[in-house]
Amino acid sequence: MTTSAGVRIEGAELREGLPGAEDGVLYLTLTNTGQAQVRLLGGRTPLAREIVPMQHHGTGGTLEPILAPGEALVFKPGGNHLMLVGLSRLPKVGEQVNVTLNFAPGGEITLDVPVNPY
Repeated sequence: MTTSAGVRIEGAELREGLPGAEDGVLYLTLTNTGQAQVRLLGGRTPLAREIVPMQHHGTGGTLEPILAPGEALVFKPGGNHLMLVGLSRLPKVGEQVNVTLNFAPGGEITLDVPVNPY
């Protein structure tokens, strides 16, 4: 799936919610196939209050991902990730969750993301 700004999204997956969890995790790969720099602003989903790019678990803190033309950014277990903040309920294995990511420039892209085991 590719945005109008040329950002391709691959391998998107959510992990099932663990009992008592208030936040969730989204993993995917973003590739800038366009001619200009693009920044991931965050996103939204009916499942959570907001989606926030976060740095590696050990370093903590938010991340402002900027992709140069041709650059890829991988959000993966043990590394940078997209945090679903304030879950309204726990995601369940096998379901598809609607997620919208916002980019500047380029607007947004919406996709249905599968939920996989933790």
